[in-house]
Amino acid sequence: MADTTVKIDMETRDRFAAVAAARGQTVKGYLAELAMEEENQLALRRATGSFRAGITRPGFAEAFDRDFGGLPQHRVPDVLDLHVDIRWLLGRQEELLGKELTVRDHSALVAAVARHRVNTPSLDETAPDAFWRAAALLEQIVLLRPLPVRSKLFGYGVAAAYIEASGESVNAAYESWRDLTMDIQALRLTVYDGADRLRSWRTPTEAD
Repeated sequence: MADTTVKIDMETRDRFAAVAAARGQTVKGYLAELAMEEENQLALRRATGSFRAGITRPGFAEAFDRDFGGLPQHRVPDVLDLHVDIRWLLGRQEELLGKELTVRDHSALVAAVARHRVNTPSLDETAPDAFWRAAALLEQIVLLRPLPVRSKLFGYGVAAAYIEASGESVNAAYESWRDLTMDIQALRLTVYDGADRLRSWRTPTEAD
């Protein structure tokens, strides 16, 4: 019978044991649960791919909308409450830096995640939209520089992706993003100014 024993160093074993004890589990039980969680995440990734493939089959979405009703014609409210998390940010930085370089300051990513989730940034701003949240992410990343290199590019990518994922879109040349980044870095803008700049680049939709 093949030997299926997995050897780990003492420090790692002790860390597993401490976490398992804090959860009231044995190490074996904790590792089994951890494996199940990872298997579930892998299955969800496959399901995501299947979902995308299904809804993008030629003519399917149009036919379902025709026969059962589609998206409303009025514009979706600005506040979508889309929240990114640390895992998503870490995935994007790996795409940007590869596996050779890693995050220099995780606390900067934690700060970016926490700030863009605030629902009342000021007494005058009680319903922040996608542009304010994107500006908050961009400002934190630009100023706190979480990566050893390319933090500015990372901030741009995260902000642009957030806006698009929130159902909005912007149309701006590289020079516009560069100037916005430089103004943030030089502390010439508040997060509200940054949000206004992003809104000025908004691409109108058919519902407008």
